[in-house]
Amino acid sequence: LAVTAWSARDSQRSGQLGRIVVTADAMEHLVRRASRIVTGAAAAVLVTVVVASPLLLDAASIDLDRIGARCLVLFAGCSLLLAARSYRHAAARTLLRLAGLGALASLAVHLVAGPGAGHVDTFFYVALALGVVALAAAVATGRGWRSVWWSRRAEVAESLCGSLAFAAAVVAAGMFRRLWEMTS
Repeated sequence: LAVTAWSARDSQRSGQLGRIVVTADAMEHLVRRASRIVTGAAAAVLVTVVVASPLLLDAASIDLDRIGARCLVLFAGCSLLLAARSYRHAAARTLLRLAGLGALASLAVHLVAGPGAGHVDTFFYVALALGVVALAAAVATGRGWRSVWWSRRAEVAESLCGSLAFAAAVVAAGMFRRLWEMTS
């Protein structure tokens, strides 16, 4: 933390040449407060994703909206999993990973037991799930996220998943369908 940070400045001037010296107590207080804020935000993300994902998937009744809802939950879950890797705060990282896994689990349950499940090609989804598990195991075993090559790929994937989640939100909310119906 830079000594010029407004949140870490001490009100008393002590030190050489008029520099501001941050006391250890002030730093500990700042770190504890920031830790609580980051943990609370990650917990809020977890609760929101775990509650909203099944509700969104169940609320989509028209095929086009259902496709958008599935894409939104998929890309948001993947984006959360990829974003969690960049957090040094262990609790926040764990909560964001749980949020991403919760979104993907609700999508898996919806694909297996939800409306339109008879049209699901089970082999495709099983093969895709096994591929994702194999990739995650390979990265975890080789500590791949720590290498520069894997880290760059993960950043690109995170940005792509986030962008696609925003795009899918338009379809999932029914805006695309409504515009389509208005023009036809």
